[in-house]
Amino acid sequence: MTAPTLPPYSGLGIASFAVSLIAAVLTLVLVGICAALVYSQPGSLDDDSPLAMLVGMAMLIGIVAELAAAALGIGSLFQRDRRKLYGVLGLIFAIATLLGVAALIVFGLMQGG
Repeated sequence: MTAPTLPPYSGLGIASFAVSLIAAVLTLVLVGICAALVYSQPGSLDDDSPLAMLVGMAMLIGIVAELAAAALGIGSLFQRDRRKLYGVLGLIFAIATLLGVAALIVFGLMQGG
């Protein structure tokens, strides 16, 4: 008699996990770059600076990637006969990163910027 085999991991879940981790690292790196620039050169990131625009666009790309990762994670939860671990982890990381970005935005607005 053979032991029952586990179903394979969901491909959508693996994609969700990978995209959410890459986007989270991108977001952390961008926040670190902004903090280092503002700390070393106050006033270097005004609204019209090309660097601020570049960082802002990269942050938007990261947010869109996190939304895609969340959608992939949700999609993986509805697949039958697939393991859900990576889909759940991808969804958790995506939501945590999106909440962190939202908290940074709220904090920045409260500081008057």
